[in-house]
Amino acid sequence: MSIYDELNDVKLDLTEYEEEPLTEIERSRWMKRIGKKLGHSAKTGTIGARNWKMRGIVAAAVALVLIIGATLPAGQQALAKLPFVANLLEGFAGYGQDVDYSAYKTQVGETTENEFGRLTLNEIIVDTDRLLITSTLEPSSKLKIAEDNVLWMNAKITINGRSDLQGNGGSGSGSDGENGVYTTYQNIALDEIPDSDKLHLKIEYNQMSWWHPENMPGVPSEPWTFEVETSRAALLAQTQTIEVNRTVDLINGERIVIEKVVSGPISTLVYYNRTLQPDEGSKLWMYGFRLVSDSGEDVQAIEGAWTAEGTGYSRFMNVDLSKGNYSLVPYDGTKEKDLSEAIPINQ
Repeated sequence: MSIYDELNDVKLDLTEYEEEPLTEIERSRWMKRIGKKLGHSAKTGTIGARNWKMRGIVAAAVALVLIIGATLPAGQQALAKLPFVANLLEGFAGYGQDVDYSAYKTQVGETTENEFGRLTLNEIIVDTDRLLITSTLEPSSKLKIAEDNVLWMNAKITINGRSDLQGNGGSGSGSDGENGVYTTYQNIALDEIPDSDKLHLKIEYNQMSWWHPENMPGVPSEPWTFEVETSRAALLAQTQTIEVNRTVDLINGERIVIEKVVSGPISTLVYYNRTLQPDEGSKLWMYGFRLVSDSGEDVQAIEGAWTAEGTGYSRFMNVDLSKGNYSLVPYDGTKEKDLSEAIPINQ
């Protein structure tokens, strides 16, 4: 048995490692390297305010720990001597300079292997309606990746034994590699999350996607599989839901129902329904919402989506709805035109 086999079942206690934030030079380097990326969604309509531009991706030190540790005579003892790079999820999903999701995420650091290489599950967060994951792949000699290619990973999710909770939406980010290690991010929509503080997740990475898919494998012979225990207690304690249930007629003839606003430490979500289509001949179309504070400042929009049936959501960066008053303004993003007056949500 090789030392690689012995290390397959090693579980890291990441609390032993010191965190090392990136310098501005390192942040800049990663921003340039991870310029080639896409957002994916199976929704009928989608909008992405950031166009999924990368900001501050960090090196995947968990995978590097296993790579370097396997070559050292000290073996497992060498693992604890290597620093753990902090804020991997924050680099993909965070908004702002000083975002810290430590209280809400589970640092995993487990590695599994198949014919295409060693995959490490780094960090996860179960947000209000989605699962956020970062992982890193060290390709095997069987997987030849060109320097200009970009890798994305897709996962199948089972929660508390249920495999029917994964939604159709979501998005992902990939990387073109750094020192042979490919870092990817998954934003996986969940139609439902069990009403339980503690969750048991089974994560099966069963598909690879490529910027240049020619001659690249899409499905491994067996998925990279992880089982993780996580808690949502800290996130739910900081999550506020405001039931709005207000019908609004727009100037283009559309009618919408704003159902509720859910604001947590990761993002703020507005749920709505389109109940009446625009007037025939109208050149205006509801693109989404503006979320405006009582001081007149717009909260940064992140993404939005809607289905053919009319249900939709708009996502914004996180705000504390208990501090100040906020309003929603339906608008046409292409025409940059508001479609109704501001609608207060917490008065």
